[in-house]
Amino acid sequence: EDLSSTTQTKPNLTCLTMTTVLTSLIALLAYLSISYAWTVNTPVSRREVLAGGTSAFVAALVPALPVSAFDGSGSSAYAGKSNAVKDADAYKARVIADAKDFHALGNAIDRGETDGDDWVTFFIQYPRREMDDVGRAYAANLDLVGEDGRGGAGFLLAGTFGKKGKPTETLPQMKQFMALSKTLPAVNAAGKSGDLAKAKKAYAKASESFSSFLKEVGLPESLSDPLYN
Repeated sequence: EDLSSTTQTKPNLTCLTMTTVLTSLIALLAYLSISYAWTVNTPVSRREVLAGGTSAFVAALVPALPVSAFDGSGSSAYAGKSNAVKDADAYKARVIADAKDFHALGNAIDRGETDGDDWVTFFIQYPRREMDDVGRAYAANLDLVGEDGRGGAGFLLAGTFGKKGKPTETLPQMKQFMALSKTLPAVNAAGKSGDLAKAKKAYAKASESFSSFLKEVGLPESLSDPLYN
């Protein structure tokens, strides 16, 4: 009788274990989907997204997603929109949108902020659920510079000033873009550390590079121009 009772109990324990695992997986997927499907209007702390809480948990699971999702066209392969943006006008529209977000970030820094929506809007790494109205699959920083300074709208726009089949590295537009891409990590690092003085200094340097790049690609040089407000 004791052996029979033990045998009958095993299937029940197995079912209970499987149910617990499935319930945990469903909860995990729901948690990730909420964290993953960010929008630029979400009132969320930048440090919660980039330095702790939800982001730390998600980043531990998908740390390489933003980078690996970029392809050579500057579009998001993950979003299924590869090669959707081809012409210079479309690249320019994305750069203008990125400049708007950069200008907003500068206003936030002037207000004494090293955290908040404007920081998230510019620096968050995770892809949007849907492209925005100018075709951006990612936030401004990643959309502008792409992966390691390549693949973003700024890189692609600079490349349109070259001749077909010719190297683009020596183009004035490309040189200014590469200079700009090297200044942005310092702004991000200053914000992460909450150092307002460093954020102001880094932003001023990046702003100068951004203005030079905008001028080279035929856009208004000043970030205070109405086009970027």
